[in-house]
Amino acid sequence: MSESEASSTALRQPHLLVVDDDVEILEIARRYFSTHGFRVSVVTDGLAMRNRLSGETIDLILLD
Repeated sequence: MSESEASSTALRQPHLLVVDDDVEILEIARRYFSTHGFRVSVVTDGLAMRNRLSGETIDLILLD
């Protein structure tokens, strides 16, 4: 791995996907995890989760 690849990997924010049907919980989770260094995506159901997973790399999924 080159030095530039190593530094970009170290700087990349972990990507968290939060799945919940309660939009208030989604907003709380989005704000909390964003302030703690995560890139956060939120969806309200399983179908939206599947669509998001097919198009992006997710490091962690938080399910209700």
